[in-house]
This record gives sequence, structure tokens and C-alpha cells, in this order.
Amino acid sequence: MCYILGNSSSLLQCRLRDLEESGIATIGTNRLLRVIRVEYLLLADLRVLSEEMDRITSARPKLLILHDLAAKAQKHLKEIDHWTYFVREPFIPKRQQPYLGYEPEWQNGVLLRSGNTGTYALEIAALMGFTEIRLLGIDLRFDLPTSHFYGVNKYRGHRIKHTQRHLRRVVLAYAALQDRLKDMGVKVINESPIDGPLDDHIPKEKSPWLKNQ
Repeated sequence: MCYILGNSSSLLQCRLRDLEESGIATIGTNRLLRVIRVEYLLLADLRVLSEEMDRITSARPKLLILHDLAAKAQKHLKEIDHWTYFVREPFIPKRQQPYLGYEPEWQNGVLLRSGNTGTYALEIAALMGFTEIRLLGIDLRFDLPTSHFYGVNKYRGHRIKHTQRHLRRVVLAYAALQDRLKDMGVKVINESPIDGPLDDHIPKEKSPWLKNQ
């Protein structure tokens, strides 16, 4: 079993230190080292990598890097253990049959390009051989006053406004992965304490890591 941790503010409702000390495998995304040490850290953005280098150097997670980033970040990666993954063309869900035609090309290290690090982490976890994958801090609720544990989702000082088309693509990418992984015998459970669009596609359970329980 492993946990994939996103950057949602809902993580602040969880006992992350207990999860960290449990010995359960963890895959974090982006700036997760600000709140918890994880075994693996997935990065897709050069700015995040450069800003988090001190934490990465201290925590020493194994880095999971998308190829486009690795090509730009050689000077950052020289002495850090890392694995590189390719992503293919953008996933554009069909209106009538959104889940048909998706086959992960894992044998070539090629991932589904959804625009969301959580889906990349989900594919990589399956590639690693985990048969039970639990999501925490991935609720895709960008309409909240604080959407991330470190603040709102911003780029160059401006709050990012996610289009419905983009959000629909990301949600259906998770749904496509869920359908495919279920056929492969891989169980995916969502433990985010905040309701969100994934609830219509991925089974949800109350997280054992919630505070005050």
C-alpha cells in the first residue's frame, strides 16, 4: 500500500507526522516537504524544484521527475537520486465516451498528460507495483479561499483561474486511470476529508489520519 499526497489545504486536517512515522510508503507532489517528509517526491516544475532544493537536500526523498523538467534541471539533479518519466500528448476526453481508448504505455515510461501531478503519481505508483493506492490531499477544489496548504494556487502573483474544460479533463483523467487500474486489480481509494469532483469516480473512505479521532 502507498499514499499519494497532493497539496490541498485539507492536509492540514490530518496527522501527517503519524503517517510519516508509520512506515507506509508515501509519494508526495511539488511542495509536500513543507509539511511532511515523504519517501518519493514527484516534481514537474523547474520553479518548484529550485525553490524547494534546501528541503530536498535535507529530506533526501527519491525524486520522480517528468522528462521535460529533467532536461532543464541537470545542475540541480547531479547528486540526487531520481527517476525520469515521459508524458505523451494532452488527454482530451471524448464527450460521449470519455474513458475509451486510454492505455498506459508504462513499458516505455510514458504517462498520461493530464496537467495534474496527482495523476502522474498515480500511474507511477502502479508502475512501482503497489496494488492499493490511497489519495490524501487531492480534492481538486480550487474554489476554496485557501486551495493549497501554503495558500491559494498562484502563478506570478496572480490567482490561477481554472477553466471548466481544464478541470473536466483532469477529473476524467483520474476516472480513466481508476477504470484501468481497477481492471488490473489495483485498488484506488480517496481519503481527502473535503468533498470534491473525484467523489463521483473514486471510492471514498474516512481517513484514519484525521485529527481529533
